[in-house]
Order: sequence, then structure tokens, then C-alpha cells
Amino acid sequence: MKKNALVAWLALFQLLVLSPLSAIADTKTGETEQKQAGASAQEVFLVKPYLQLGESASQAVLAKQESLELIWFTTNNGKGEKWQVQSKSQSASKWSSSKSVQAFFVGKVENVPFYRYTVKIEGLAPGEKFSYKVLRNGSIAFNGSATARKSFNQPYSFAVFGDVGAGSAGEKKVIYQVTQRKPDLVVMPGDITYDQGRISQYLARFFPIVNSQEASPDKGGPLLSSSLVMTALGNHDIAMTTSWKGTDLNRFPDALGYYIFWSLPFNGPKFDYKIGQSTRNVLPLVGDETNVTNFLKAADKRYPQIGNYSFDYGNSHWLILDGNEYMHWGDEKLRTYVEDDLTKSKATWKFVSFHQPPFSIDIYHHSEHRMRLLCDIFERTGVQVVWCGHAHNYQRYFPLKFKAKTNKDGIPMMNGNGTVTGDFILDTKFNGTTQPKMKGVLYIVSGGGGASLYRRAPFLPKESEACHKFIHGMHSFTFCNINDKTLSVSQISDDGKVLDQFKVETD
Repeated sequence: MKKNALVAWLALFQLLVLSPLSAIADTKTGETEQKQAGASAQEVFLVKPYLQLGESASQAVLAKQESLELIWFTTNNGKGEKWQVQSKSQSASKWSSSKSVQAFFVGKVENVPFYRYTVKIEGLAPGEKFSYKVLRNGSIAFNGSATARKSFNQPYSFAVFGDVGAGSAGEKKVIYQVTQRKPDLVVMPGDITYDQGRISQYLARFFPIVNSQEASPDKGGPLLSSSLVMTALGNHDIAMTTSWKGTDLNRFPDALGYYIFWSLPFNGPKFDYKIGQSTRNVLPLVGDETNVTNFLKAADKRYPQIGNYSFDYGNSHWLILDGNEYMHWGDEKLRTYVEDDLTKSKATWKFVSFHQPPFSIDIYHHSEHRMRLLCDIFERTGVQVVWCGHAHNYQRYFPLKFKAKTNKDGIPMMNGNGTVTGDFILDTKFNGTTQPKMKGVLYIVSGGGGASLYRRAPFLPKESEACHKFIHGMHSFTFCNINDKTLSVSQISDDGKVLDQFKVETD
């Protein structure tokens, strides 16, 4: 039976979320978190504060000042509550207060409201360390520290790993290892949380680990509150099933947490969605009109806008794409967007990231080739590295150029079974040490962030020849440093062991 004033997609919260919430605020776990946050009262956060780039901050860091968004969620009704955020850069002598805290009512279940709070931390010098604190009614509820986005001439570090939020021991160990290295930037190429990307699964399997304020191999670490994390959509982020024809908001009322929790640039292709209308290249929504309407209200303008976007960090430009099957990357409009975005960038390093890899020799996803439709554009526009997930292992390919079979207009084409056939041109002289310059694009799969691991497919001779490194059987992540025109890359296991190491130099 429908209940008035209830957001339908949050209907499962009472069972799956509110019970875990009471446990979080209970006994020793709650006491530890309260002490670390400086709170003297009960736990106040549904999701503890974390950093985001925001909807508009997508361009290169050219100004003298930088800003980041700080976001958190609570179950408080907001009455009688005053929230404030103060920040202080490393060079400042005193704390400064943010101008305003914006509250957005997401929905409620049985009269329990859920609020999203957003505040801009402004006036930061590029690359400077800063501290921040969240005050609730004048008392400190949360402390954090991070580094402002780096400028073009500053060295920086970043981590890449996908297929994360499984709630596994491997996820906790990976997050711990990553936080120990304090990356400036983290990119997660899809499958942020399992199995359907639901809000309840974010709260159970992602945030408690990836934003744990206690850093340890069996808990995770404070990654989200200390590093800028950027994300891409994966198949598990949209509740994809074997009979999937769209995200079913009747079956999964709290699906599509991706559009609720992440605040990403609004500079991708513009698509208008109307309920009941089939729109090409837009994630389709299935369910009764009430459920769909309530989701659209909760997601606000983020759906479908944050599926594709780009941003700059230091001297690198990142293009983040949606590689799911409803996207048709042979479309002229989308191909033009990709080519224009990459061509216009004057960054030293051009990176592209999406979930489904164009090249993979894993046992499950080796025949999903649709993102090969963009390889020719990557090659023309000077992309150096493409970062993917989807296959739960680590794969590094020789730098390559791929010549796909084309249609009569010269556009790469996909076969009826989803494969894209073509020829490989491999740069086997590149070794990442004495020969660090590449001819072609480097494709890396880093999908060992926490989900169950995949082995190698034994029947792919052409792709196997192109794959230089294949490491499975352990969770891992990619850690990189950029200093001007040198990219240093390490693949690191969940126990801190270096599995692969090389460098790339660009002109």
C-alpha cells in the first residue's frame, strides 16, 4: 500500500538502513567514532563528511584560489539545528567560516527525514594543505584535512581502482593501503558498490569502509574525507540484471545511489529525460510514475548529467565516460563530444576512464568490445592512458593502436554480438624503464578494488599477445605520481606488495 509523503525508492531504508544506523551509534564502535570526531553526543551522521569537486569546478586550476565541496547526510529533521563549516589553510593564522550550508531534503521513511548538506570550502591556494571542521550547534561534530586541487606546475599523486564496495576484507585492505599513501586524487572507474548500487548498499558496504575514520586493514580508512574522489558509472551502479531493460525502481526502490551521493561536473552531453519516454544514450528508468518521479526529485539535476563529464587536475585532463550498454558511442553526437573535449585540452597528460575495458582477457568480460568504437579518437587526440575496471584483476597492455572495421562512412562499427573486430598495432619496444616513451595508447584494467576476483580466459590469442601483464588472485590498486612529463605507475596489492612498476614519458 502506498503511503503519502514517502519517497518510494527509500522504502527499504527502514529494514536495511535504520537498523545498521542504530548499531553504528551503539557501544564501542559509536564511542570511538564520537571521540575521533570530537562529538560529545550521539552519532549525528548518516554519511560522514566527504569531499567532492562539484558541479561547476571542471576547468583547469588557473585562478589563485581553489574550492571544494563538502557533503554529508543526516537523519535529523533540521529543526533547531545550526550547521557551520570552518577551514584553515596551512599558511593561514586563523580559521575562516564558510558562507552558507545548503540543506536538501532527500526524502523520508515513516517520518524519519534524510537530508543532504553541501558547503563550499573556498579561498584555498592550489596544492595547499588545509584543515576543516564541521560544527553542529556550535560543537565540533567532525574534523578533517585534505589538499586543495593541484595547479598545472605542481607534482601530484593519484590512485585508480574500480569494483570497490563489496564489503569484503579485500576492499578494507585496499582502502587502508591507499589512505596510507595519501593520494591527492582518486579515480574509481565504476562498480562503486555491490550488487545493485543501492543507497542501502552504499551505507552498508561503501561509506563505512571508504570513509572510516579509523585507518586499519580490517576497517579501511578516511579516504573520502581526505582525498578528492571522482567516479564513473559501472553496470552494478545501475542495478543491471540478466534481463535488464532499465533500472527497475519498483524492484529496487533505493537504486541509483550514484546520482544521490556524487557531485560531479555538469559539462558532458546534455540529454533531456521525460518519464515514459525512451531516450537514446540515457539510462532508462523502469517503474511506476510515483517511484520514478521521486527518484528524479531526489537526484535533482544530477540525473542523467553526471554520467559523462571531464575535469582537470594538475597538468592532466580527465574524460570520464559511461560505458554501459544503453550508450551508443558510434553516434555522431557522442563521438563529436569526445573528440572536441580531448582536442580542446592543452594538458600535458590526457586520461580517459570508464568501466568496461575495450581490451580484456578475463574469463567473464572479454567479449564486451563496445568502447573500442572510440579508440581511433583516443589515438588522434593524444590520449596517453585509458583506465578501466569491470574485470576484477590487473591488466596492462602494450601501448597500441587499434584499427577497427568501419562502415561505409569510415566510422568504427560494432558487430551484432557486441564485439568490435580489427587489427592491433603494438609497441613492444616500450618497457617502462629504458624505453619510457610510447607509440600508441596504454590501456590499463584496475578492477581489483574489493569484489570477487576473476581469472584469465584461455582462448584469446590475439588479445593475449597484446596484454603485457595480467595479475589476478589478489586485490590491488594502481598508484601513480606525475612530475611534469613523467608518469610513474605502481600496481600495489592489498598487503602493500608492488606487483608491477613502470614509468611513461611524454613530449
